Amino acid sequence: MFDAYFHKVRQSKTVKALEAYKPDTVEEIQNHRYLLSDKELFARSYAQWVGVKTGEKRINQVIALQKEGDGMWAYIQWDEKDFADNIVPALDELFSKIYP
Repeated sequence: MFDAYFHKVRQSKTVKALEAYKPDTVEEIQNHRYLLSDKELFARSYAQWVGVKTGEKRINQVIALQKEGDGMWAYIQWDEKDFADNIVPALDELFSKIYP
């Protein structure tokens, strides 16, 4: 059920950029692995999806701040177009299967 969703997530520009990032310390390597884990990708995409769907100001403010990070942290949330084109439809489809 999650295969199509994770395929879309991993094909997104944001995740591709995060995958291409080359960490250079042990701490960065650990954080990099965590940021690319299925659990963390789902958590971040779901949070951003909730912000998009509800328009909730605080969620969207936090997501906007996260996009201002440096290094790999600049890729922890998706830009609006990448998210709208890839992740929103994938989550909508996933949730329609879970809650028909």
